[in-house]
Amino acid sequence: MSETRHIGKYEIQALLGKSSAASVYRGADGARAVALKVVNRSAIEPAILARLRDATGSLGRVRHPGIVPFIELIEGGNASCFVFELAEGETLAARMKRAPPDLKQTWEIARQLLEALEAAHARGIFHGDLKPANVFLDAQDRIYITDFGMGALADAGAPHYMAPEQFSEDKGTIRTDLYQVGAIVYHLVTGKLPFTGTREEIVHRVLQDRPTDPSSCTAKIAWQLDWVIQRALAKDPMHRFGSAREFMDGLRLGLQDSIGSPLAVPTPALATAPKAVAAPAPAVAPAPALVPKAAAEPAPAPEMMLAQTARLISKPAAPATPEKAPDTNGKTRVLFVDDDERILNALRALFRQQYHVFTAENAAVALDIVRHSAIQVVVSDQRMPGTTGVELLREIRKTAPQTVRLLLTGYSDLAAVMGSVNEGEVFRFVKKPWDNDEIRATLAQAAALVAKLSPDAPRVASAPRSAGSLLVIEPGQSLAKGLERLLAGAARVEVAATVAEAAKILQQRHAIAAIVADLAAGKDDLVKLFKALKEKRPEILSILVSKEPDAELVAELINQAQIYRFLAKPVNPRELRMHVSAALRRYALFKQTVKMKESGLAASLGGNPERLVTRSA
Repeated sequence: MSETRHIGKYEIQALLGKSSAASVYRGADGARAVALKVVNRSAIEPAILARLRDATGSLGRVRHPGIVPFIELIEGGNASCFVFELAEGETLAARMKRAPPDLKQTWEIARQLLEALEAAHARGIFHGDLKPANVFLDAQDRIYITDFGMGALADAGAPHYMAPEQFSEDKGTIRTDLYQVGAIVYHLVTGKLPFTGTREEIVHRVLQDRPTDPSSCTAKIAWQLDWVIQRALAKDPMHRFGSAREFMDGLRLGLQDSIGSPLAVPTPALATAPKAVAAPAPAVAPAPALVPKAAAEPAPAPEMMLAQTARLISKPAAPATPEKAPDTNGKTRVLFVDDDERILNALRALFRQQYHVFTAENAAVALDIVRHSAIQVVVSDQRMPGTTGVELLREIRKTAPQTVRLLLTGYSDLAAVMGSVNEGEVFRFVKKPWDNDEIRATLAQAAALVAKLSPDAPRVASAPRSAGSLLVIEPGQSLAKGLERLLAGAARVEVAATVAEAAKILQQRHAIAAIVADLAAGKDDLVKLFKALKEKRPEILSILVSKEPDAELVAELINQAQIYRFLAKPVNPRELRMHVSAALRRYALFKQTVKMKESGLAASLGGNPERLVTRSA
């Protein structure tokens, strides 16, 4: 066979597709089928070619069953050839025309797409051109994504699945991929594209308009699924889901709410390469004698482990008693605040049998209800016109400090999450879309706490100065030295350079009032420590400081470890002193309450005085 029928060692067998910048050929390396994406370097900008080249190193390290493997880059003459395994099977575009998937099939397709994206995003690679033509399904409905890393060559003449930022100079991010999955899911559940019309009309609508709610196209779609898809299709990338996993979790809840039955929680896929399956995607006539550039090998990611933390920090504590049932004489009074009437209707329907439910569509109405209706639990959305949920909860805390407050939001909003713990003192952080069983359990916990904080419960006297120590966990000692100056002898300051050292101190010292920890001491280990503290030493309040706070981490620590405060570096000394002093006073109140319990004076506090202390003003 002549040299013109080969690219390097690969035999060219057939043209599969072509665009202005590239051509895709079916090729073979002996018995191995490959896809040869040949890019005409004179037809694209040098910056785009540089991005494609830069992507190849990471592409070689992505190994996932749902991603067609990249093999190598071959360059020579006026062309660059990107070699992938060949995807065999049916494209998702063809499947949608032949037999549109139902909602359960949509879940399986979207789940696999998002799992594959999660693996790629972890390697710093995003696709940029996700569309049904680039997704293949085999006979068992396993999906394979083709053209990974080739998003820079996306055809702007086919804008149906493109994100708003792709029409500007922005090259896109992983949130661009999540937008494109959102557009695919929209198409799958409705049978329609989010936007239609001429290219110019579609571009204008992508940039300016909100897609029609899927439920207006199909009655069986629940508001939860509307909300999830609309969030994925948000114009501002920061308003979309922050990760493929977060999108997947929300999509599962929205779809199962629409189907009316549970969907399986996905398990992580094995990190192995699929058997030959890659796809035709456009790219120019090949140049002969191209020189291979090998792909890099994958590198495993290390994990930190803290052994037996719970055992190390446990101590004999005041005996626990079962939680008191909420309000046996009447229903707990719960206020839901959200500017979306459908969400309020859904919450009202979910809880009206168990609680006395109030609703408000804005902060002004909510505050009026709190002042006049003896509200006990407030659940507020974060993103509302005029006033945020954090601002509202802060005002409610001033007006009715005994309310149990929860923040409801679907956004990974760091300011909101940190504000909720530092200003509104939320009991829990609830994410949209919610799981009905989980939100029921959270409201039940809040109602149980209401019983402990009942106005009829005896009040504990003002706390004396703390008799406990402050434990500082940080690699250096700057934070500890600063606290020693700030506290001026009000409490002893102990220092641990690592979480393991801190666990030993906690095992040996029972009079630790509060912990101030720098996230630089080890995020994973600190999370484990704080969770163990909640279970074993709930009287200890935890304050975490971090140079680069993470919204998801803060939310996790609110819900699972009940962290007391979360502060961003550089820390304001006055703010730090205020929070530490409050924590020390609360510890003193805890000690006083324990003495009351031991003398038989605290029986009516619900058997859990430390929870009362945590919520005291």
